[in-house]
Amino acid sequence: PVALDESVREAATAIERAGGDLLSTSEAVRQFHGAVDPHDAGDEPVDVVAAVDRALESLRVTHPSTRFEVDCPETARAWGDEALALAVEELLDNAAEATDGEAERVEVSVTDDPERGVVEVAVADEGPGLDADGRRALARGAETPLEHTMGLELWLVRWAVENADGDMYVADNDPHGTVVTVRLRRAE
Repeated sequence: PVALDESVREAATAIERAGGDLLSTSEAVRQFHGAVDPHDAGDEPVDVVAAVDRALESLRVTHPSTRFEVDCPETARAWGDEALALAVEELLDNAAEATDGEAERVEVSVTDDPERGVVEVAVADEGPGLDADGRRALARGAETPLEHTMGLELWLVRWAVENADGDMYVADNDPHGTVVTVRLRRAE
């Protein structure tokens, strides 16, 4: 009976975790659904630094053990829309989720480059990283049934960034983890 009790406890914990993940994903889809318009290329200036600040306010509450290291100018305006601010929040939340456990540091930087006409947001975590299949699927813009490797949230970020006529890049963080960089059109 003790072994059965332990296996039931483990199963209940797994079900509870899966339910929480599903609720989180459902909420992200609901928010993005109302914000992403494929016919609108994000034609309003968005202060990316303000979006980072708003996201960090709530993430410091929901992930109190995560240390966020931030390097941002006072402001950095890029062309986008409401979905772009949601994408920034989702990137930071995804990184904080990846670091839950032993590695608890997320680095966030925003760079405003008037010469190149871009604003870049880089989010680095020390989690397990995105595997090769996940990177290929993200680059291709589609997964296969055998290659379902990433959360829906990262897809939503990609779509919001592309909707704002931006680009998203994924790289390894040294020694482990992931760096996601979003490059956006700078708003004057």
